[in-house]
Amino acid sequence: MATIRRRGTRWFVQLNKRGLRPARTFTTKVQAERWARETEIAIENGTFGAVARASHTVADLVRLYRHEKGYDFSEATDVRLSRAKRIWGDMKINAGQQEIMKRFRASHYAPSSADLALAAVTAAVVYAKNVWQWDVSPEPWRASRRALKASGAVPITRERERRCSRAEEALLAEHWCSEKVTPDIVAFLIDTPVRSGELAALRWADVERHGAGKFIILVRDRKGTRGATDRVPLLGRSAGIMERWWQARGRSLNVMACTQTSLYRAFKRAVIAAGLEDLKLHDLRHEGISRLFERGLHIPQVSVVSGHRSWKNLKRYTHVSAESLFELI
Repeated sequence: MATIRRRGTRWFVQLNKRGLRPARTFTTKVQAERWARETEIAIENGTFGAVARASHTVADLVRLYRHEKGYDFSEATDVRLSRAKRIWGDMKINAGQQEIMKRFRASHYAPSSADLALAAVTAAVVYAKNVWQWDVSPEPWRASRRALKASGAVPITRERERRCSRAEEALLAEHWCSEKVTPDIVAFLIDTPVRSGELAALRWADVERHGAGKFIILVRDRKGTRGATDRVPLLGRSAGIMERWWQARGRSLNVMACTQTSLYRAFKRAVIAAGLEDLKLHDLRHEGISRLFERGLHIPQVSVVSGHRSWKNLKRYTHVSAESLFELI
């Protein structure tokens, strides 16, 4: 029996027959009904899933996976799937571990980037097996990742603990050389440690002013929230900076008059001009979250600003200094 219902502008269909519950999403109801009929016949004949194993390539899988799950993908996931298609696209889904690893090593991508692509296609194979009931096995893909890491082909990622000290912050302001991006962006991203991409995408329609110097921004489609919107208060110097931007906003649509790429480039030029070593824009987020904890804020309070849903993820950004504890006692 097939259940067909509308989801926004698309049509979702799910079957429940002989213990199988395959599901798909289509752009039209006619496509959904046709797929339901053909799938029911395949299940009756015992051929459902067998054809997929014999004929589908990784490129086919990525295309179908995007068609059904693309609305839920982050930009990073979509990029990784495109990368996977370039590496393994013409290869059959049921290829062996040796072939998968051979393509990995022949790839022109950095090992860490290729590993993320391998993880993305592995997730797609798991989805095809569990949801579409394809006769495929994700084990060769999983085993390839394990073997590549064990052999050292994929470097072990280490958690970054770099912070931006107040002295380094002052040097950045002193050596700032971008006319398009203002230097107060450094103070903003430290005192309210949102992601640089979230700030670059912020629109004036998502800024709530609750009196002079009191602002709440709406961060939409936040990473790890499945499209949820977070209300983030601006803290410390960020509120004063936003007040100045608010007074001079004019008719602009976005708060920032630059892209995230422009932020990265301006910051990198300032780091080089100031002679700082191994400092990245994302380190400001590490610094800001650490300072919030050093000021005595608790995990639920910090997570309102950072957007983390679990302590495990938030902990990676927390590097509290031993000296800061003296001020809390």
